[in-house]
Amino acid sequence: MYVTSLCSAESNLGDVVADLSNAGFDKIEFTGNIRYEPGIETEVLELQESGKFDVCIHNYFPPQPSEFVLNLASQDPTIKAQSRALISQAVSLSEKLGKSLFTCHPGFRHNLLPRQHNHFFVTSDTRPCIEDDFYASVDELLSGVLPLNFRLGIENLSPKSSDDAYSFLTSDRDIEHFLDNYKKENRIGLLLDLGHLEVAAFLCGFNHRACLDRILRDHASRIFEIHVSENNGRQDSHGVTSPDSWQIDFLQNNRTVLRQAQIVFEWHNAATAAAFKRYATICERLAL
Repeated sequence: MYVTSLCSAESNLGDVVADLSNAGFDKIEFTGNIRYEPGIETEVLELQESGKFDVCIHNYFPPQPSEFVLNLASQDPTIKAQSRALISQAVSLSEKLGKSLFTCHPGFRHNLLPRQHNHFFVTSDTRPCIEDDFYASVDELLSGVLPLNFRLGIENLSPKSSDDAYSFLTSDRDIEHFLDNYKKENRIGLLLDLGHLEVAAFLCGFNHRACLDRILRDHASRIFEIHVSENNGRQDSHGVTSPDSWQIDFLQNNRTVLRQAQIVFEWHNAATAAAFKRYATICERLAL
């Protein structure tokens, strides 16, 4: 059970590690809050090889020299090439770390700029990206990037609003269609973000518990990773999870069928002793 590097407010790799280590964390999923610096992959490998930390990577890691928004649905030649290159590099680094899983965001419904407004990337092109292109890109990764024993988990996101889905894999139909589409391909699965699912259910008008029941019934083995964070059910805020949260109940009640899923506590700006105590309490509960 890992904690996201976004738990630290720092952006330098060494500072992030020190921040989290001082709070008590030693299992870290590195992601997009860490800025690029030459040699960063070597630093990560040395951390893993030291035996003091267990690390994995997600989405915008390793960081790239030029910022862009990864978009598996884009047909813009530059964005498409950048997205493929990042995932290829991440797969290679994951294997060097001794991991056989990398997770990332799905395609977005428009090309986006690497700057945010109200926590969402800004649209750069009003022409829509289409679902078929998202699936075509995943197929290309299967045939040209992913090794035979390597898995790619694609994350469900929450919409921007009830009128703006913003990305693919937001609604219950989106998620179930994605899993059905790859039911015969064991290398493609879901990064199940429980916080995103709860917000998406509110905005899209579906029952997140019923959606989870269907996913577990039909696709439990295809849940490769789970992100856990607290919110008010209306907005994705990545708060520290309570031990009596419905998300922890879900994990505990289904720990047998989810035993192969990697769990990441995606808490933001929470590199504190109090957050680590909460983490330890939840880990102990889930290990029962």
